[in-house]
Amino acid sequence: MQVALLVNEAAGRGRARSAAAAVTARLASAGVQVHPLVAPDRTAAEDAVRTVREDVDAVVALGGDGVAHAAVQGLAGSGTPLAVLPAGTGNDLALALGIPADPLAAADAAAQDLLTGGGRRVDLARSTSAAGSGGGPPCCAAGSTRWSATG
Repeated sequence: MQVALLVNEAAGRGRARSAAAAVTARLASAGVQVHPLVAPDRTAAEDAVRTVREDVDAVVALGGDGVAHAAVQGLAGSGTPLAVLPAGTGNDLALALGIPADPLAAADAAAQDLLTGGGRRVDLARSTSAAGSGGGPPCCAAGSTRWSATG
């Protein structure tokens, strides 16, 4: 089992950065090979995930809702599983999905699910802004397409 680990080092005021080595060790001790993904910003994170999604068995996102969002954008349409390990400030997606709040406990649960074929599917909704509309937030530029987890 090979996974790409995407870490938002700024998430949770550095909590994700602090947890990254322990999460990597925890996953490795469960028999998961971890390949770090380095990305300085959200767009680079989406592109990094898109680049590796066919070469790994899963992507693991360590951070908050922002890194989970970037991973979803990079994985949409691929069928590659995503594991979310909460280490951000709000962690709304992880909370809604019932993922353990502790990143190490979440890593244990993710490794178990990935190695046994567990986990669950969630629906994604695709939204595309109208061409020519402007003035919205940067994520919603005219003609852009975004994916959101719906449950």
